[in-house]
Amino acid sequence: MHYIQANFINICSFKIMTKKVTICIPTYNRDYYLGRCIRSILNQNFPKESYEIIVVNDGSTDKTDLVLNSFSDEIKVIKNKKKIGLSKSLNKAIIKSS
Repeated sequence: MHYIQANFINICSFKIMTKKVTICIPTYNRDYYLGRCIRSILNQNFPKESYEIIVVNDGSTDKTDLVLNSFSDEIKVIKNKKKIGLSKSLNKAIIKSS
């Protein structure tokens, strides 16, 4: 969201969202739990066209990439070349959300 102040009136410009819910999952070396987490989200009784899943791999060195590849048709993946931390990883996911 961008704010522009003009003559003491705040004018907001909003990003048009195509999904109602964005689920952001930051991960670092959690390959064992990640598949179960994603499957759990996909198995909810919520219309799949109403949400998106964005996983940020924060430079994992385990088999996280392998797990993410198995869900490649159902999720968006952001891969950090090196570990940048939780906050920056979540910010990347928010920027990529639709």
